[in-house]
Amino acid sequence: MGAVLVTVNTNYKQFELEYLLRQSDTKLLLLIDTVVAAGFPDPIDGPVDVKTVAADSIPAGMQGLDIGEKTRELFAEAAKSAKTVVWNGPMGVF
Repeated sequence: MGAVLVTVNTNYKQFELEYLLRQSDTKLLLLIDTVVAAGFPDPIDGPVDVKTVAADSIPAGMQGLDIGEKTRELFAEAAKSAKTVVWNGPMGVF
């Protein structure tokens, strides 16, 4: 999980949400790859070393800071035919 904080109820909420989604024709798209870095640059607009990894393979000591290229393509394609799009906040920090 890298340097990501996960709450105890995360898996329970995920299973509950997946169950509710199966009861409808709603799709939930989650990231499949992520841009990672060891942390934020200082100053914030300074150079930073990043790489893209699978969302479930964030290396120890790294943080997922933005969606990856495959995820951007997935979301863009889905948005073309979506009737409604709901998201919570920005997709990343970059």
